Amino acid sequence: MKTRPALQGRGGTVYNGGVMRRFVLIGVSCLAAVVVIGALVIWVLLSTWVPITGTTFFVQELERRYPVDVSIGSVRYGLIQGLVLTNVRVVDVITEEPWCVIPTMRAQVDWLALPLSRSLKFSGHAEANVPIRTPFTFSGEYHLDNQLLILSAQTAEISLSDLRGALKRAVPSPLVDGTARLQLYLHQPHRVRPTVTGRITGTGVVWATSSWQARGNLMINGTAQPPALEGEPWSVDALVTVSDATLEGVPEVGTISQLEGTAHLRQDRIEIEQLRGRMLESWWTLEGRIALQPPTAEVLVTSRVELAPLAVALPERVQDWQPAGTANLRAVCRGPLSPQPFLDCRSQMNVLKGTLAEPRLPDPLTDITGGVAYDLLTGQLSIDHLTGRIRDRSFTVSGELSLREPREMALEVAGTVPLDIVIPWLPEESLITELNGDAVIDLAIHGSLSAPRPSGTVELHDVAGQLARPAIRVEQLTGTVHLSDEQITISPATLRLNDELLTVHVTITAPFDAPRITTTIQAEEGQLELTIHLTPDMIVIDEGRISLATSQVAIRGEIARHPNRPSLYTLSGTIELAELKQLPFVSLPALHAWNPTGIAEVEMQFRGLLSDWPSATMRGRIQAEQLRLHDVPVHQLVGTIEQRNRVLRITIPSGLVADGSLAGDLTIRHGATTWEYVLQADVTGVELAALAHGIPTWEEQEVAGHASAHIVLSGTWHTRPSWRGEGWFNGEGERLGELPMLDTLFRGVFGALATRLNVEFLRRARITEASFRWRLADERISTEDLRLGGLAGTEPIAVYIKGSIGLDQTLDLIIEPELSEQIVLEAPSTSTIASSVLQAAGQMERLRQLLGRHHLTGTISEPEYRFELSMQEVLGQLLPSPVNLLHNLFESLQ
Repeated sequence: MKTRPALQGRGGTVYNGGVMRRFVLIGVSCLAAVVVIGALVIWVLLSTWVPITGTTFFVQELERRYPVDVSIGSVRYGLIQGLVLTNVRVVDVITEEPWCVIPTMRAQVDWLALPLSRSLKFSGHAEANVPIRTPFTFSGEYHLDNQLLILSAQTAEISLSDLRGALKRAVPSPLVDGTARLQLYLHQPHRVRPTVTGRITGTGVVWATSSWQARGNLMINGTAQPPALEGEPWSVDALVTVSDATLEGVPEVGTISQLEGTAHLRQDRIEIEQLRGRMLESWWTLEGRIALQPPTAEVLVTSRVELAPLAVALPERVQDWQPAGTANLRAVCRGPLSPQPFLDCRSQMNVLKGTLAEPRLPDPLTDITGGVAYDLLTGQLSIDHLTGRIRDRSFTVSGELSLREPREMALEVAGTVPLDIVIPWLPEESLITELNGDAVIDLAIHGSLSAPRPSGTVELHDVAGQLARPAIRVEQLTGTVHLSDEQITISPATLRLNDELLTVHVTITAPFDAPRITTTIQAEEGQLELTIHLTPDMIVIDEGRISLATSQVAIRGEIARHPNRPSLYTLSGTIELAELKQLPFVSLPALHAWNPTGIAEVEMQFRGLLSDWPSATMRGRIQAEQLRLHDVPVHQLVGTIEQRNRVLRITIPSGLVADGSLAGDLTIRHGATTWEYVLQADVTGVELAALAHGIPTWEEQEVAGHASAHIVLSGTWHTRPSWRGEGWFNGEGERLGELPMLDTLFRGVFGALATRLNVEFLRRARITEASFRWRLADERISTEDLRLGGLAGTEPIAVYIKGSIGLDQTLDLIIEPELSEQIVLEAPSTSTIASSVLQAAGQMERLRQLLGRHHLTGTISEPEYRFELSMQEVLGQLLPSPVNLLHNLFESLQ
């Protein structure tokens, strides 16, 4: 057997291993005995000291340090369990409200460290009922020398809904759901305010009000100290962290998602380092500071915002423009939060590339860039060089708008605007139905928003437009409009109006709410000059003049600006009737038919609605020394015009036509869509020679004699079947057949007879008298007694006509010529023998009646002559029986 080497100790002494183990075992046993005996001694001492003396010391120490009243139901100490406290109750001395109620608390104390470090270390766990039912663990240390207390505690997860009910004063009532975990660390030296450091971790926290709701995770790390003086607030310094949060029900916005950020909570303020979230499809960042006493805020909001989603949160007027694109937004808000929030916000937006597409715009505004700033307190909107394009035209806007009373503006606008985009913006009652062309504007607009005052220039290039009532077409409008605070001038501007080339000069003088306007409109035929001023109800024509080559008409009066108010104006001057056929913008087909010429003096007064002139009251007079109507000369004509109660009456009391008198009267009763008329006229003693001499186309005719006529017509103008009329004509003289209206009839009738009888001198028959009566009914003019008398050579002739002429120019006439015996006997168509037989038979008178009787049909432009009997049929009706024929022959031979 080998022996183990001995251990050499200090001083050279050698110990055997077995002896060493015995010494260790003896030492450990002694130590364990000392520990057990010490523990028993401490347990015996504490079991005696803790329930009475220790508890009293603990209570007194708490009440000395804090304004509380502490009560403990029982305290006992167990060797294994440690300290066991029951029914611990801590009540606020002032409010008598319980701070804490703990049914059972267990704590382990490190008594062995007490003699060495003069500090009492402990740890344990408990379950509190107040302020909330929750288990928690704690640990700490109490230094006997300096009476320093260090305590830490940590709770399990707490339901915030339960916490809200238990701590009504400390926890806001909107905090309705979620869980929280608290970690606290207390450090309090002797006679010094404690410092509490802690962490509150909230998960799924829900903060709900009647209008909005927030949910997310929350962490608060910080320290707090009670006030040095009673009544002062706690000193707090904490870092608040928000993550994975959502805010719903935000007015005009909806939901803010993905909220995250940090903020410092201090004694008198909250400093928001950064709070970031997603709202309206854009990321937003909030920074700033909120003071607590008094509650005020100063925050900065920034975002690179999408304009289309942002429009949802803006007023409807902005939404209607359908903005799109991106912009950098920066807003600064500051002001008090109590008793009523009143924030002074200044925001600035730099549009990077925007679009506006208002539904009434035919094409959107594109490529918009520039800056827009808004001051909420003053309501001032500033625009910094905002540029854009409409189609391929660019524009620029700069200036300021005040959106609070008084609402004013100071803008500068420049660019090119296609005018067709203006049409959808015009009011419904606007008469402009079409507008094209470009306007180059360079304007400074200032003054009230309701009555802006522009100054600058507007250049119009090849503008075209259409006016509904009256139907006016404007084309090729080119000119420059100059605007200032004192006046607006358009000089010159050229345009084509209803195919009439015009040059326009306009000057409008301030004040513009009741301006004075001077206008000159020049056309090829003449010009119109007007000086007017506007009142709230009227356009007052101070001076107006229409000047043609010869005509000069003055205009004065008042034209109503409202459609239901009457207008009043007068016209006076001299008119060359021939110029009326060439008036610009006015077509008078009736005048073309009558081809009037001559100068007339005219006076006219009008009072009524321009939109309903048949209901207006009119009074006028016309006077002319000499004029022509369809080449008919009329002298010393005097006429009057009067309208009242929708009845118009035109009266010619006197006038001369070729030394004969003229008088007439026309009455028109206006209906809703048609009008009824009554016309009566008389012409007496017209000298035909003077009439022929006065008519250029009749100058070569040798007409002489005199004539008279009478006419009465009535009916509804637009309904020809209702027309009724009657009249007569009497004329006698020389060569009446050469009158243009009778010439066609005579040449046709006597030309047909000359061909039938082969007698050429019938074509040169002269008419010396004419008379007839006529009636108009059922769209036809009929006569039963038209008689034309005259000479063919030296022989008398007569023509009797009856039948009708339609208003559609159709003819239905029976013509019965009355020829002399000499003409019949000399006609080659009746031989000498036949004439003798006829004379012997006594049928000459009968032959004269049947020989030329014919029926005239067709139309006035294409008449058809049809004799009732051929020559053989005439002779067949007139030849007698053989016995009578021989008897007559014998008698004729004797």
